[in-house]
Amino acid sequence: MIRPAQDADATAIAFIRTEAIRQLAIRAYEQPQLHAWLQAPSAGELNANTRKLTLVDEFASQLRGFAQLDLACAEIARIYVAPRHARQGVGMGLLRELEAQASRHGLDRLVIDATLNAVPFYAHAGYRVQARVVHRLAGGIDFTCMAMEKVL
Repeated sequence: MIRPAQDADATAIAFIRTEAIRQLAIRAYEQPQLHAWLQAPSAGELNANTRKLTLVDEFASQLRGFAQLDLACAEIARIYVAPRHARQGVGMGLLRELEAQASRHGLDRLVIDATLNAVPFYAHAGYRVQARVVHRLAGGIDFTCMAMEKVL
């Protein structure tokens, strides 16, 4: 079941984020990049930002993944899936619900700076690469992503 995130989900959300970065992005980034990524603003703070819509996928009282949409700038802020639930449709379900919510809010396109490991996922969902972008993370670590866009 996909539902809006609640404050009580913060610990599980943070855990999913950490494990997804550690286990699912390891082939796309070097250790210094992964470490800097893990130090970036915590996913546990997601619900504090009211301009962002945060959803979770819950099954049998366990969170399997979460997603966040910044409605103000039509940007998918993040989608993370617990590694043991990866490639089972959890991420795609969350993405489709974000897209539906975006349409309900009058948005006609969405953008994302997709991590390198997630580019095939977004491409499969109809997002197109617009440009290569480099973010500067803590410690001056360069972190490459791909700016992607989809017209809804």
